[in-house]
Amino acid sequence: MIKNIQVINSESMTCLESILATVLSFWDKDYKMMWAESWGFSYKSDDNIPIGERINPDKKNIFESIEIFYGIKIKETVTSSVEEIIEAINRETNNGVPVCIYIDAFWCSWFPLYQKQHLERYCLALAIDQDKIYCLDPQFSEEVQILNLSDFSNGFREYMTFDESVPDPNIFSAWKNSLYKNLEYLLDKTSAFDMMREFADAINNIIDLSKEVSHYNDINSVHLFRRLVYISSARKNYAEILKLISVNYNVPELIEYSNELTNVSKKWKIVERTFFKSAFMKKKGDIYNQISNIVYEIAMHEEKIAIDLKTQFFK
Repeated sequence: MIKNIQVINSESMTCLESILATVLSFWDKDYKMMWAESWGFSYKSDDNIPIGERINPDKKNIFESIEIFYGIKIKETVTSSVEEIIEAINRETNNGVPVCIYIDAFWCSWFPLYQKQHLERYCLALAIDQDKIYCLDPQFSEEVQILNLSDFSNGFREYMTFDESVPDPNIFSAWKNSLYKNLEYLLDKTSAFDMMREFADAINNIIDLSKEVSHYNDINSVHLFRRLVYISSARKNYAEILKLISVNYNVPELIEYSNELTNVSKKWKIVERTFFKSAFMKKKGDIYNQISNIVYEIAMHEEKIAIDLKTQFFK
């Protein structure tokens, strides 16, 4: 079994991101630059689905960023063959390299939603024997967990393998290229900020959140709350990157933008917490109008940051 892996996790990470950060730590690498293009937002106009399923953090090119900045190439394989995944785990772990595997939380025996609710989950396979996989789940525990193959065979979907490659030797240039791509995406004709405003309009049409929460066993796993947390975290993580580049490459003007995005992250957190509170309120009053107004303010604030960054660095 692969041993001595330092588990990396924080509230700003998704389940998969905590796995990727742990893998990078395994190779004695930092992980923050994996979020080099993670500032995003998307909204799907479809009144037939819950509002929480219409929004998405829309982080871009995390695998590509890991290869560019850290020299770790990730190969993701979706398969209908559990034997293929078992073979990959045997092959890679025998060579001393862990494998990231998908497991539906409904079939994840150590997770609180086991046999209760379907939810995307990832863990890191360290070893395998005849009837079980030995895993790390950084968001759950630092201890090795046991995943029975009988459960895994019911809840698998994809796996990821890791190979060392050569990182870009000019980190500042690579970051600037990533910044340009991120800003181009944000300020596209169908901009992320227009979609935020569309989301704000939709919030005003909410009567209550029963459609959002009624079929969840754990309220913290509700799509709306989880995705708002990830949107808030993405701003916090991007702010950390701007601060990192500012310090390492003497670009002091980035500190102001980093602070601005940190403030935006806090505003998204207020949106998430207010939505959460509203789920327990009998009298809603104008709470959804309040949330809508905050999202409008966020859209204006983020748009100004993006425009100012583009003007300063790409005149």
